[in-house]
Amino acid sequence: MCRHTVAEDEEVKMQNKGSERQDDGHSHSSDVTFRSFFVFLLQQPQSLIREAPPLLPSLEAEVFCSRRTDSTMAAARTVKDVSPHEFVNAYAAHLKRSGKIELPHWTDIVKTATFKELAPYDPDWYYIRAASMARKIYLRGGLGVGAFRRIYGGSKRNGSRPPHFGKSSGSVARHILQQLQNMNIVDVDPRGGRRITSSGQRDLDQVAGQIMVAP
Repeated sequence: MCRHTVAEDEEVKMQNKGSERQDDGHSHSSDVTFRSFFVFLLQQPQSLIREAPPLLPSLEAEVFCSRRTDSTMAAARTVKDVSPHEFVNAYAAHLKRSGKIELPHWTDIVKTATFKELAPYDPDWYYIRAASMARKIYLRGGLGVGAFRRIYGGSKRNGSRPPHFGKSSGSVARHILQQLQNMNIVDVDPRGGRRITSSGQRDLDQVAGQIMVAP
């Protein structure tokens, strides 16, 4: 049996290290090339990316989806695009700041339904109910006093007997509709109920747009 000398072993080790360094150099250069191509691709306009060959289909799809999402969020400017809770609060504050709604003298003592026990705790409940009714007429025209009595109704407690559905107050709904009609936000629908006016729709969309652009 032949035995390798120490010099031959050292020479083999040096050759192996040299080959490993060459492999690391090739992998490092490939990573640098890919990163530079990635940065170059992101800096190009959308037209050039579409005309480029599909080398990175997942990256191209991700870039287009992000741009499409940004454009969709920038174009959202209607009442349907915002949260109902946020819009009602924002529009109620807008109605309060405008000063065009005349609050009746019974707002702090009236009950909103016969099955209620106390008046609303929120002092601005009248503005919130007006904003909610204006939004519902915006989304679905033809709503009148009877429809709003059913919408804002609730469960009526009958003691030991089973509870039943009870309608809300009709005078409150009628008074709010008259106030909105005096502000030219809603108008009488010839087919019945109320409908949103052009100025009212523009006013509601303007408030919704402020909610979308808020940071």
